[in-house]
Amino acid sequence: MTPLTTVRLRAQTTVEETTLPFSSGALTQRATVEVQHDLRRNVSLIGTLTVGETDYRGVDLREKGLTASARVEYKLTRAVVLRASFTHERLKSTAPGSDYTANTFLVGL
Repeated sequence: MTPLTTVRLRAQTTVEETTLPFSSGALTQRATVEVQHDLRRNVSLIGTLTVGETDYRGVDLREKGLTASARVEYKLTRAVVLRASFTHERLKSTAPGSDYTANTFLVGL
């Protein structure tokens, strides 16, 4: 690691409302680690990994999620950034047919 590398850790627990019948709410827990390395003053590589779990109270439903992403940012000016990213998402659920996997590529200015 160098002074050009930044590591961020975040953890969060929330109680959320739900529209599911017989469920009093959902307890969501998430943890994220993000590593950013600045190749140059205006070029950054960023990798992020998030794991989470949602437990719906009162019903037999639990969801586990994983999101991993890689991003490159090129700062053209202070206000204009060219960004390219790839995100892989997975959700495993105890509800039949609710699991999914998604891959997303984005390019933006």
